[in-house]
Amino acid sequence: MEFKPPFRKDKTVTRSMRVNEGIDDILKSEAQKRGVSVNTLLDQYLTRYVESIRFVENMMALIVSAQTLIGFLEYIEDGEVEALGLSLGLERPFELLLKRGVEPSYEAAKWYLTKVLGAHSGWFSSSVNVSDDKEIIHLSHPFGMKWSKFLKGYFSAFFREVLGFNPDSQLLSASVTFTVNLKDIRKDTT
Repeated sequence: MEFKPPFRKDKTVTRSMRVNEGIDDILKSEAQKRGVSVNTLLDQYLTRYVESIRFVENMMALIVSAQTLIGFLEYIEDGEVEALGLSLGLERPFELLLKRGVEPSYEAAKWYLTKVLGAHSGWFSSSVNVSDDKEIIHLSHPFGMKWSKFLKGYFSAFFREVLGFNPDSQLLSASVTFTVNLKDIRKDTT
């Protein structure tokens, strides 16, 4: 069952707008590079704004390069980085789901993880695969083992404290994989 955020509707509307000619040139060029129409490109950007950016633009959020993040992580001890993830994971994802008008659930958590933090915020690339009664959530990134440890702590705390289950996790220097027993999820939702 695919999660549908509360602001998503089934119908689309047509909007007309004026843009600076130079901006239009860039939009056409970017759309061509990506093999999509300008309309599709704008829809992707507007979706990113609605699902992510509008909630953080007044929170003093930063956009940092991979090199900057890796540089910061080098100064944090291994044990501290996972503890930081655990600490922040207890409240931040829960709070940010509620801020979006989304009731916390496993499907909402997957949406937040894959779309908001993955696709829109650049924390990682994600894939979700189903195998028998397990769902495998794989998060890959270029930020090193300490980022993997942070992500493990962050999402382990969220899954355990907010959603009530403990997925198995596997850490590598460029990825974290969570294996969720779907029977545990169904048991909690029935």
